[in-house]
Amino acid sequence: MHKYIQLSDDLTIHYVSSGKGRPLIFIPGWTMTVESFSKNLQALSDRFRVIAYDPRSQGRSSKLQSGNDYTQHGRDLAAFIRELKLTDVVLIGWSTGVLTAYSYFEQFGCNNVSAFVSIDMSPKPVKDTDSDWGIDLKQNVRRVQAGVTAPDHSDVVRKFASHAYLTQPADEEFVEDMVARSLCT
Repeated sequence: MHKYIQLSDDLTIHYVSSGKGRPLIFIPGWTMTVESFSKNLQALSDRFRVIAYDPRSQGRSSKLQSGNDYTQHGRDLAAFIRELKLTDVVLIGWSTGVLTAYSYFEQFGCNNVSAFVSIDMSPKPVKDTDSDWGIDLKQNVRRVQAGVTAPDHSDVVRKFASHAYLTQPADEEFVEDMVARSLCT
């Protein structure tokens, strides 16, 4: 069920929640939305309270000119957990959603969180040397910037969405929905 919660005067967070039991919070990556987890939520809602949210400036949440960094995203996550009065939470971050969880842990420790799942993100996301595991920041920033600043960057999102999931090829309707939602960010 789609819901909204106001975390501050200027920030309203969109989220979905269903099921009962131990809360699992799904955190999407950059430009992604709650719909990225639709199949996971459906599969797990009979055993857990499953929650996914659109971080600030993503999806249906408030679009803000400030606070669009992972330090603030970690604070937003803490406020979200607090406002929903959640305890014994399992955080599940996907891609850069993992960085939100890292920020939460850095600022708040494991407060109210009992487990963490990192999907598709290295513990050290950026390489310092060629032998490090992680991304080459300079190379990837240029490539991503060129793609997302193109007049129609839907091709970049479509290519990503088509290969972001284990089952290949990804369902075309699912991919197109993901592209449409990502372009709203």
